[in-house]
Amino acid sequence: MILLRTLSAFAVAALLLWTASPVGAGLCSTSSTGARCAVVPDAMQKPLPVLPGVVLERGQYNMVFNVEYLGLDPVEDGWIYMEIEDEVYRVDWHSHEVLAHVTSRYYLF
Repeated sequence: MILLRTLSAFAVAALLLWTASPVGAGLCSTSSTGARCAVVPDAMQKPLPVLPGVVLERGQYNMVFNVEYLGLDPVEDGWIYMEIEDEVYRVDWHSHEVLAHVTSRYYLF
């Protein structure tokens, strides 16, 4: 009985994740191939660890290097990329103010 409940819960979660996406064609990287887009329901998404505008404490987070390999824009104009709890942010180098959340722009592997 427990196995049946577990399998049922897994099947429902898989169905929610792999149903056809209402997302526009330009927002899904696989739409041009005819593949479906996975959409994570809002209730399953975790909140971001920090929001833009927050000033980070120095020395607490890691800078991200090889950004071109990750598909991110090159660093310029005094900002850098920093990783905070498996999320990547664009951060002002001098003030350490978070400028933008950019994790969705590349695939974490």
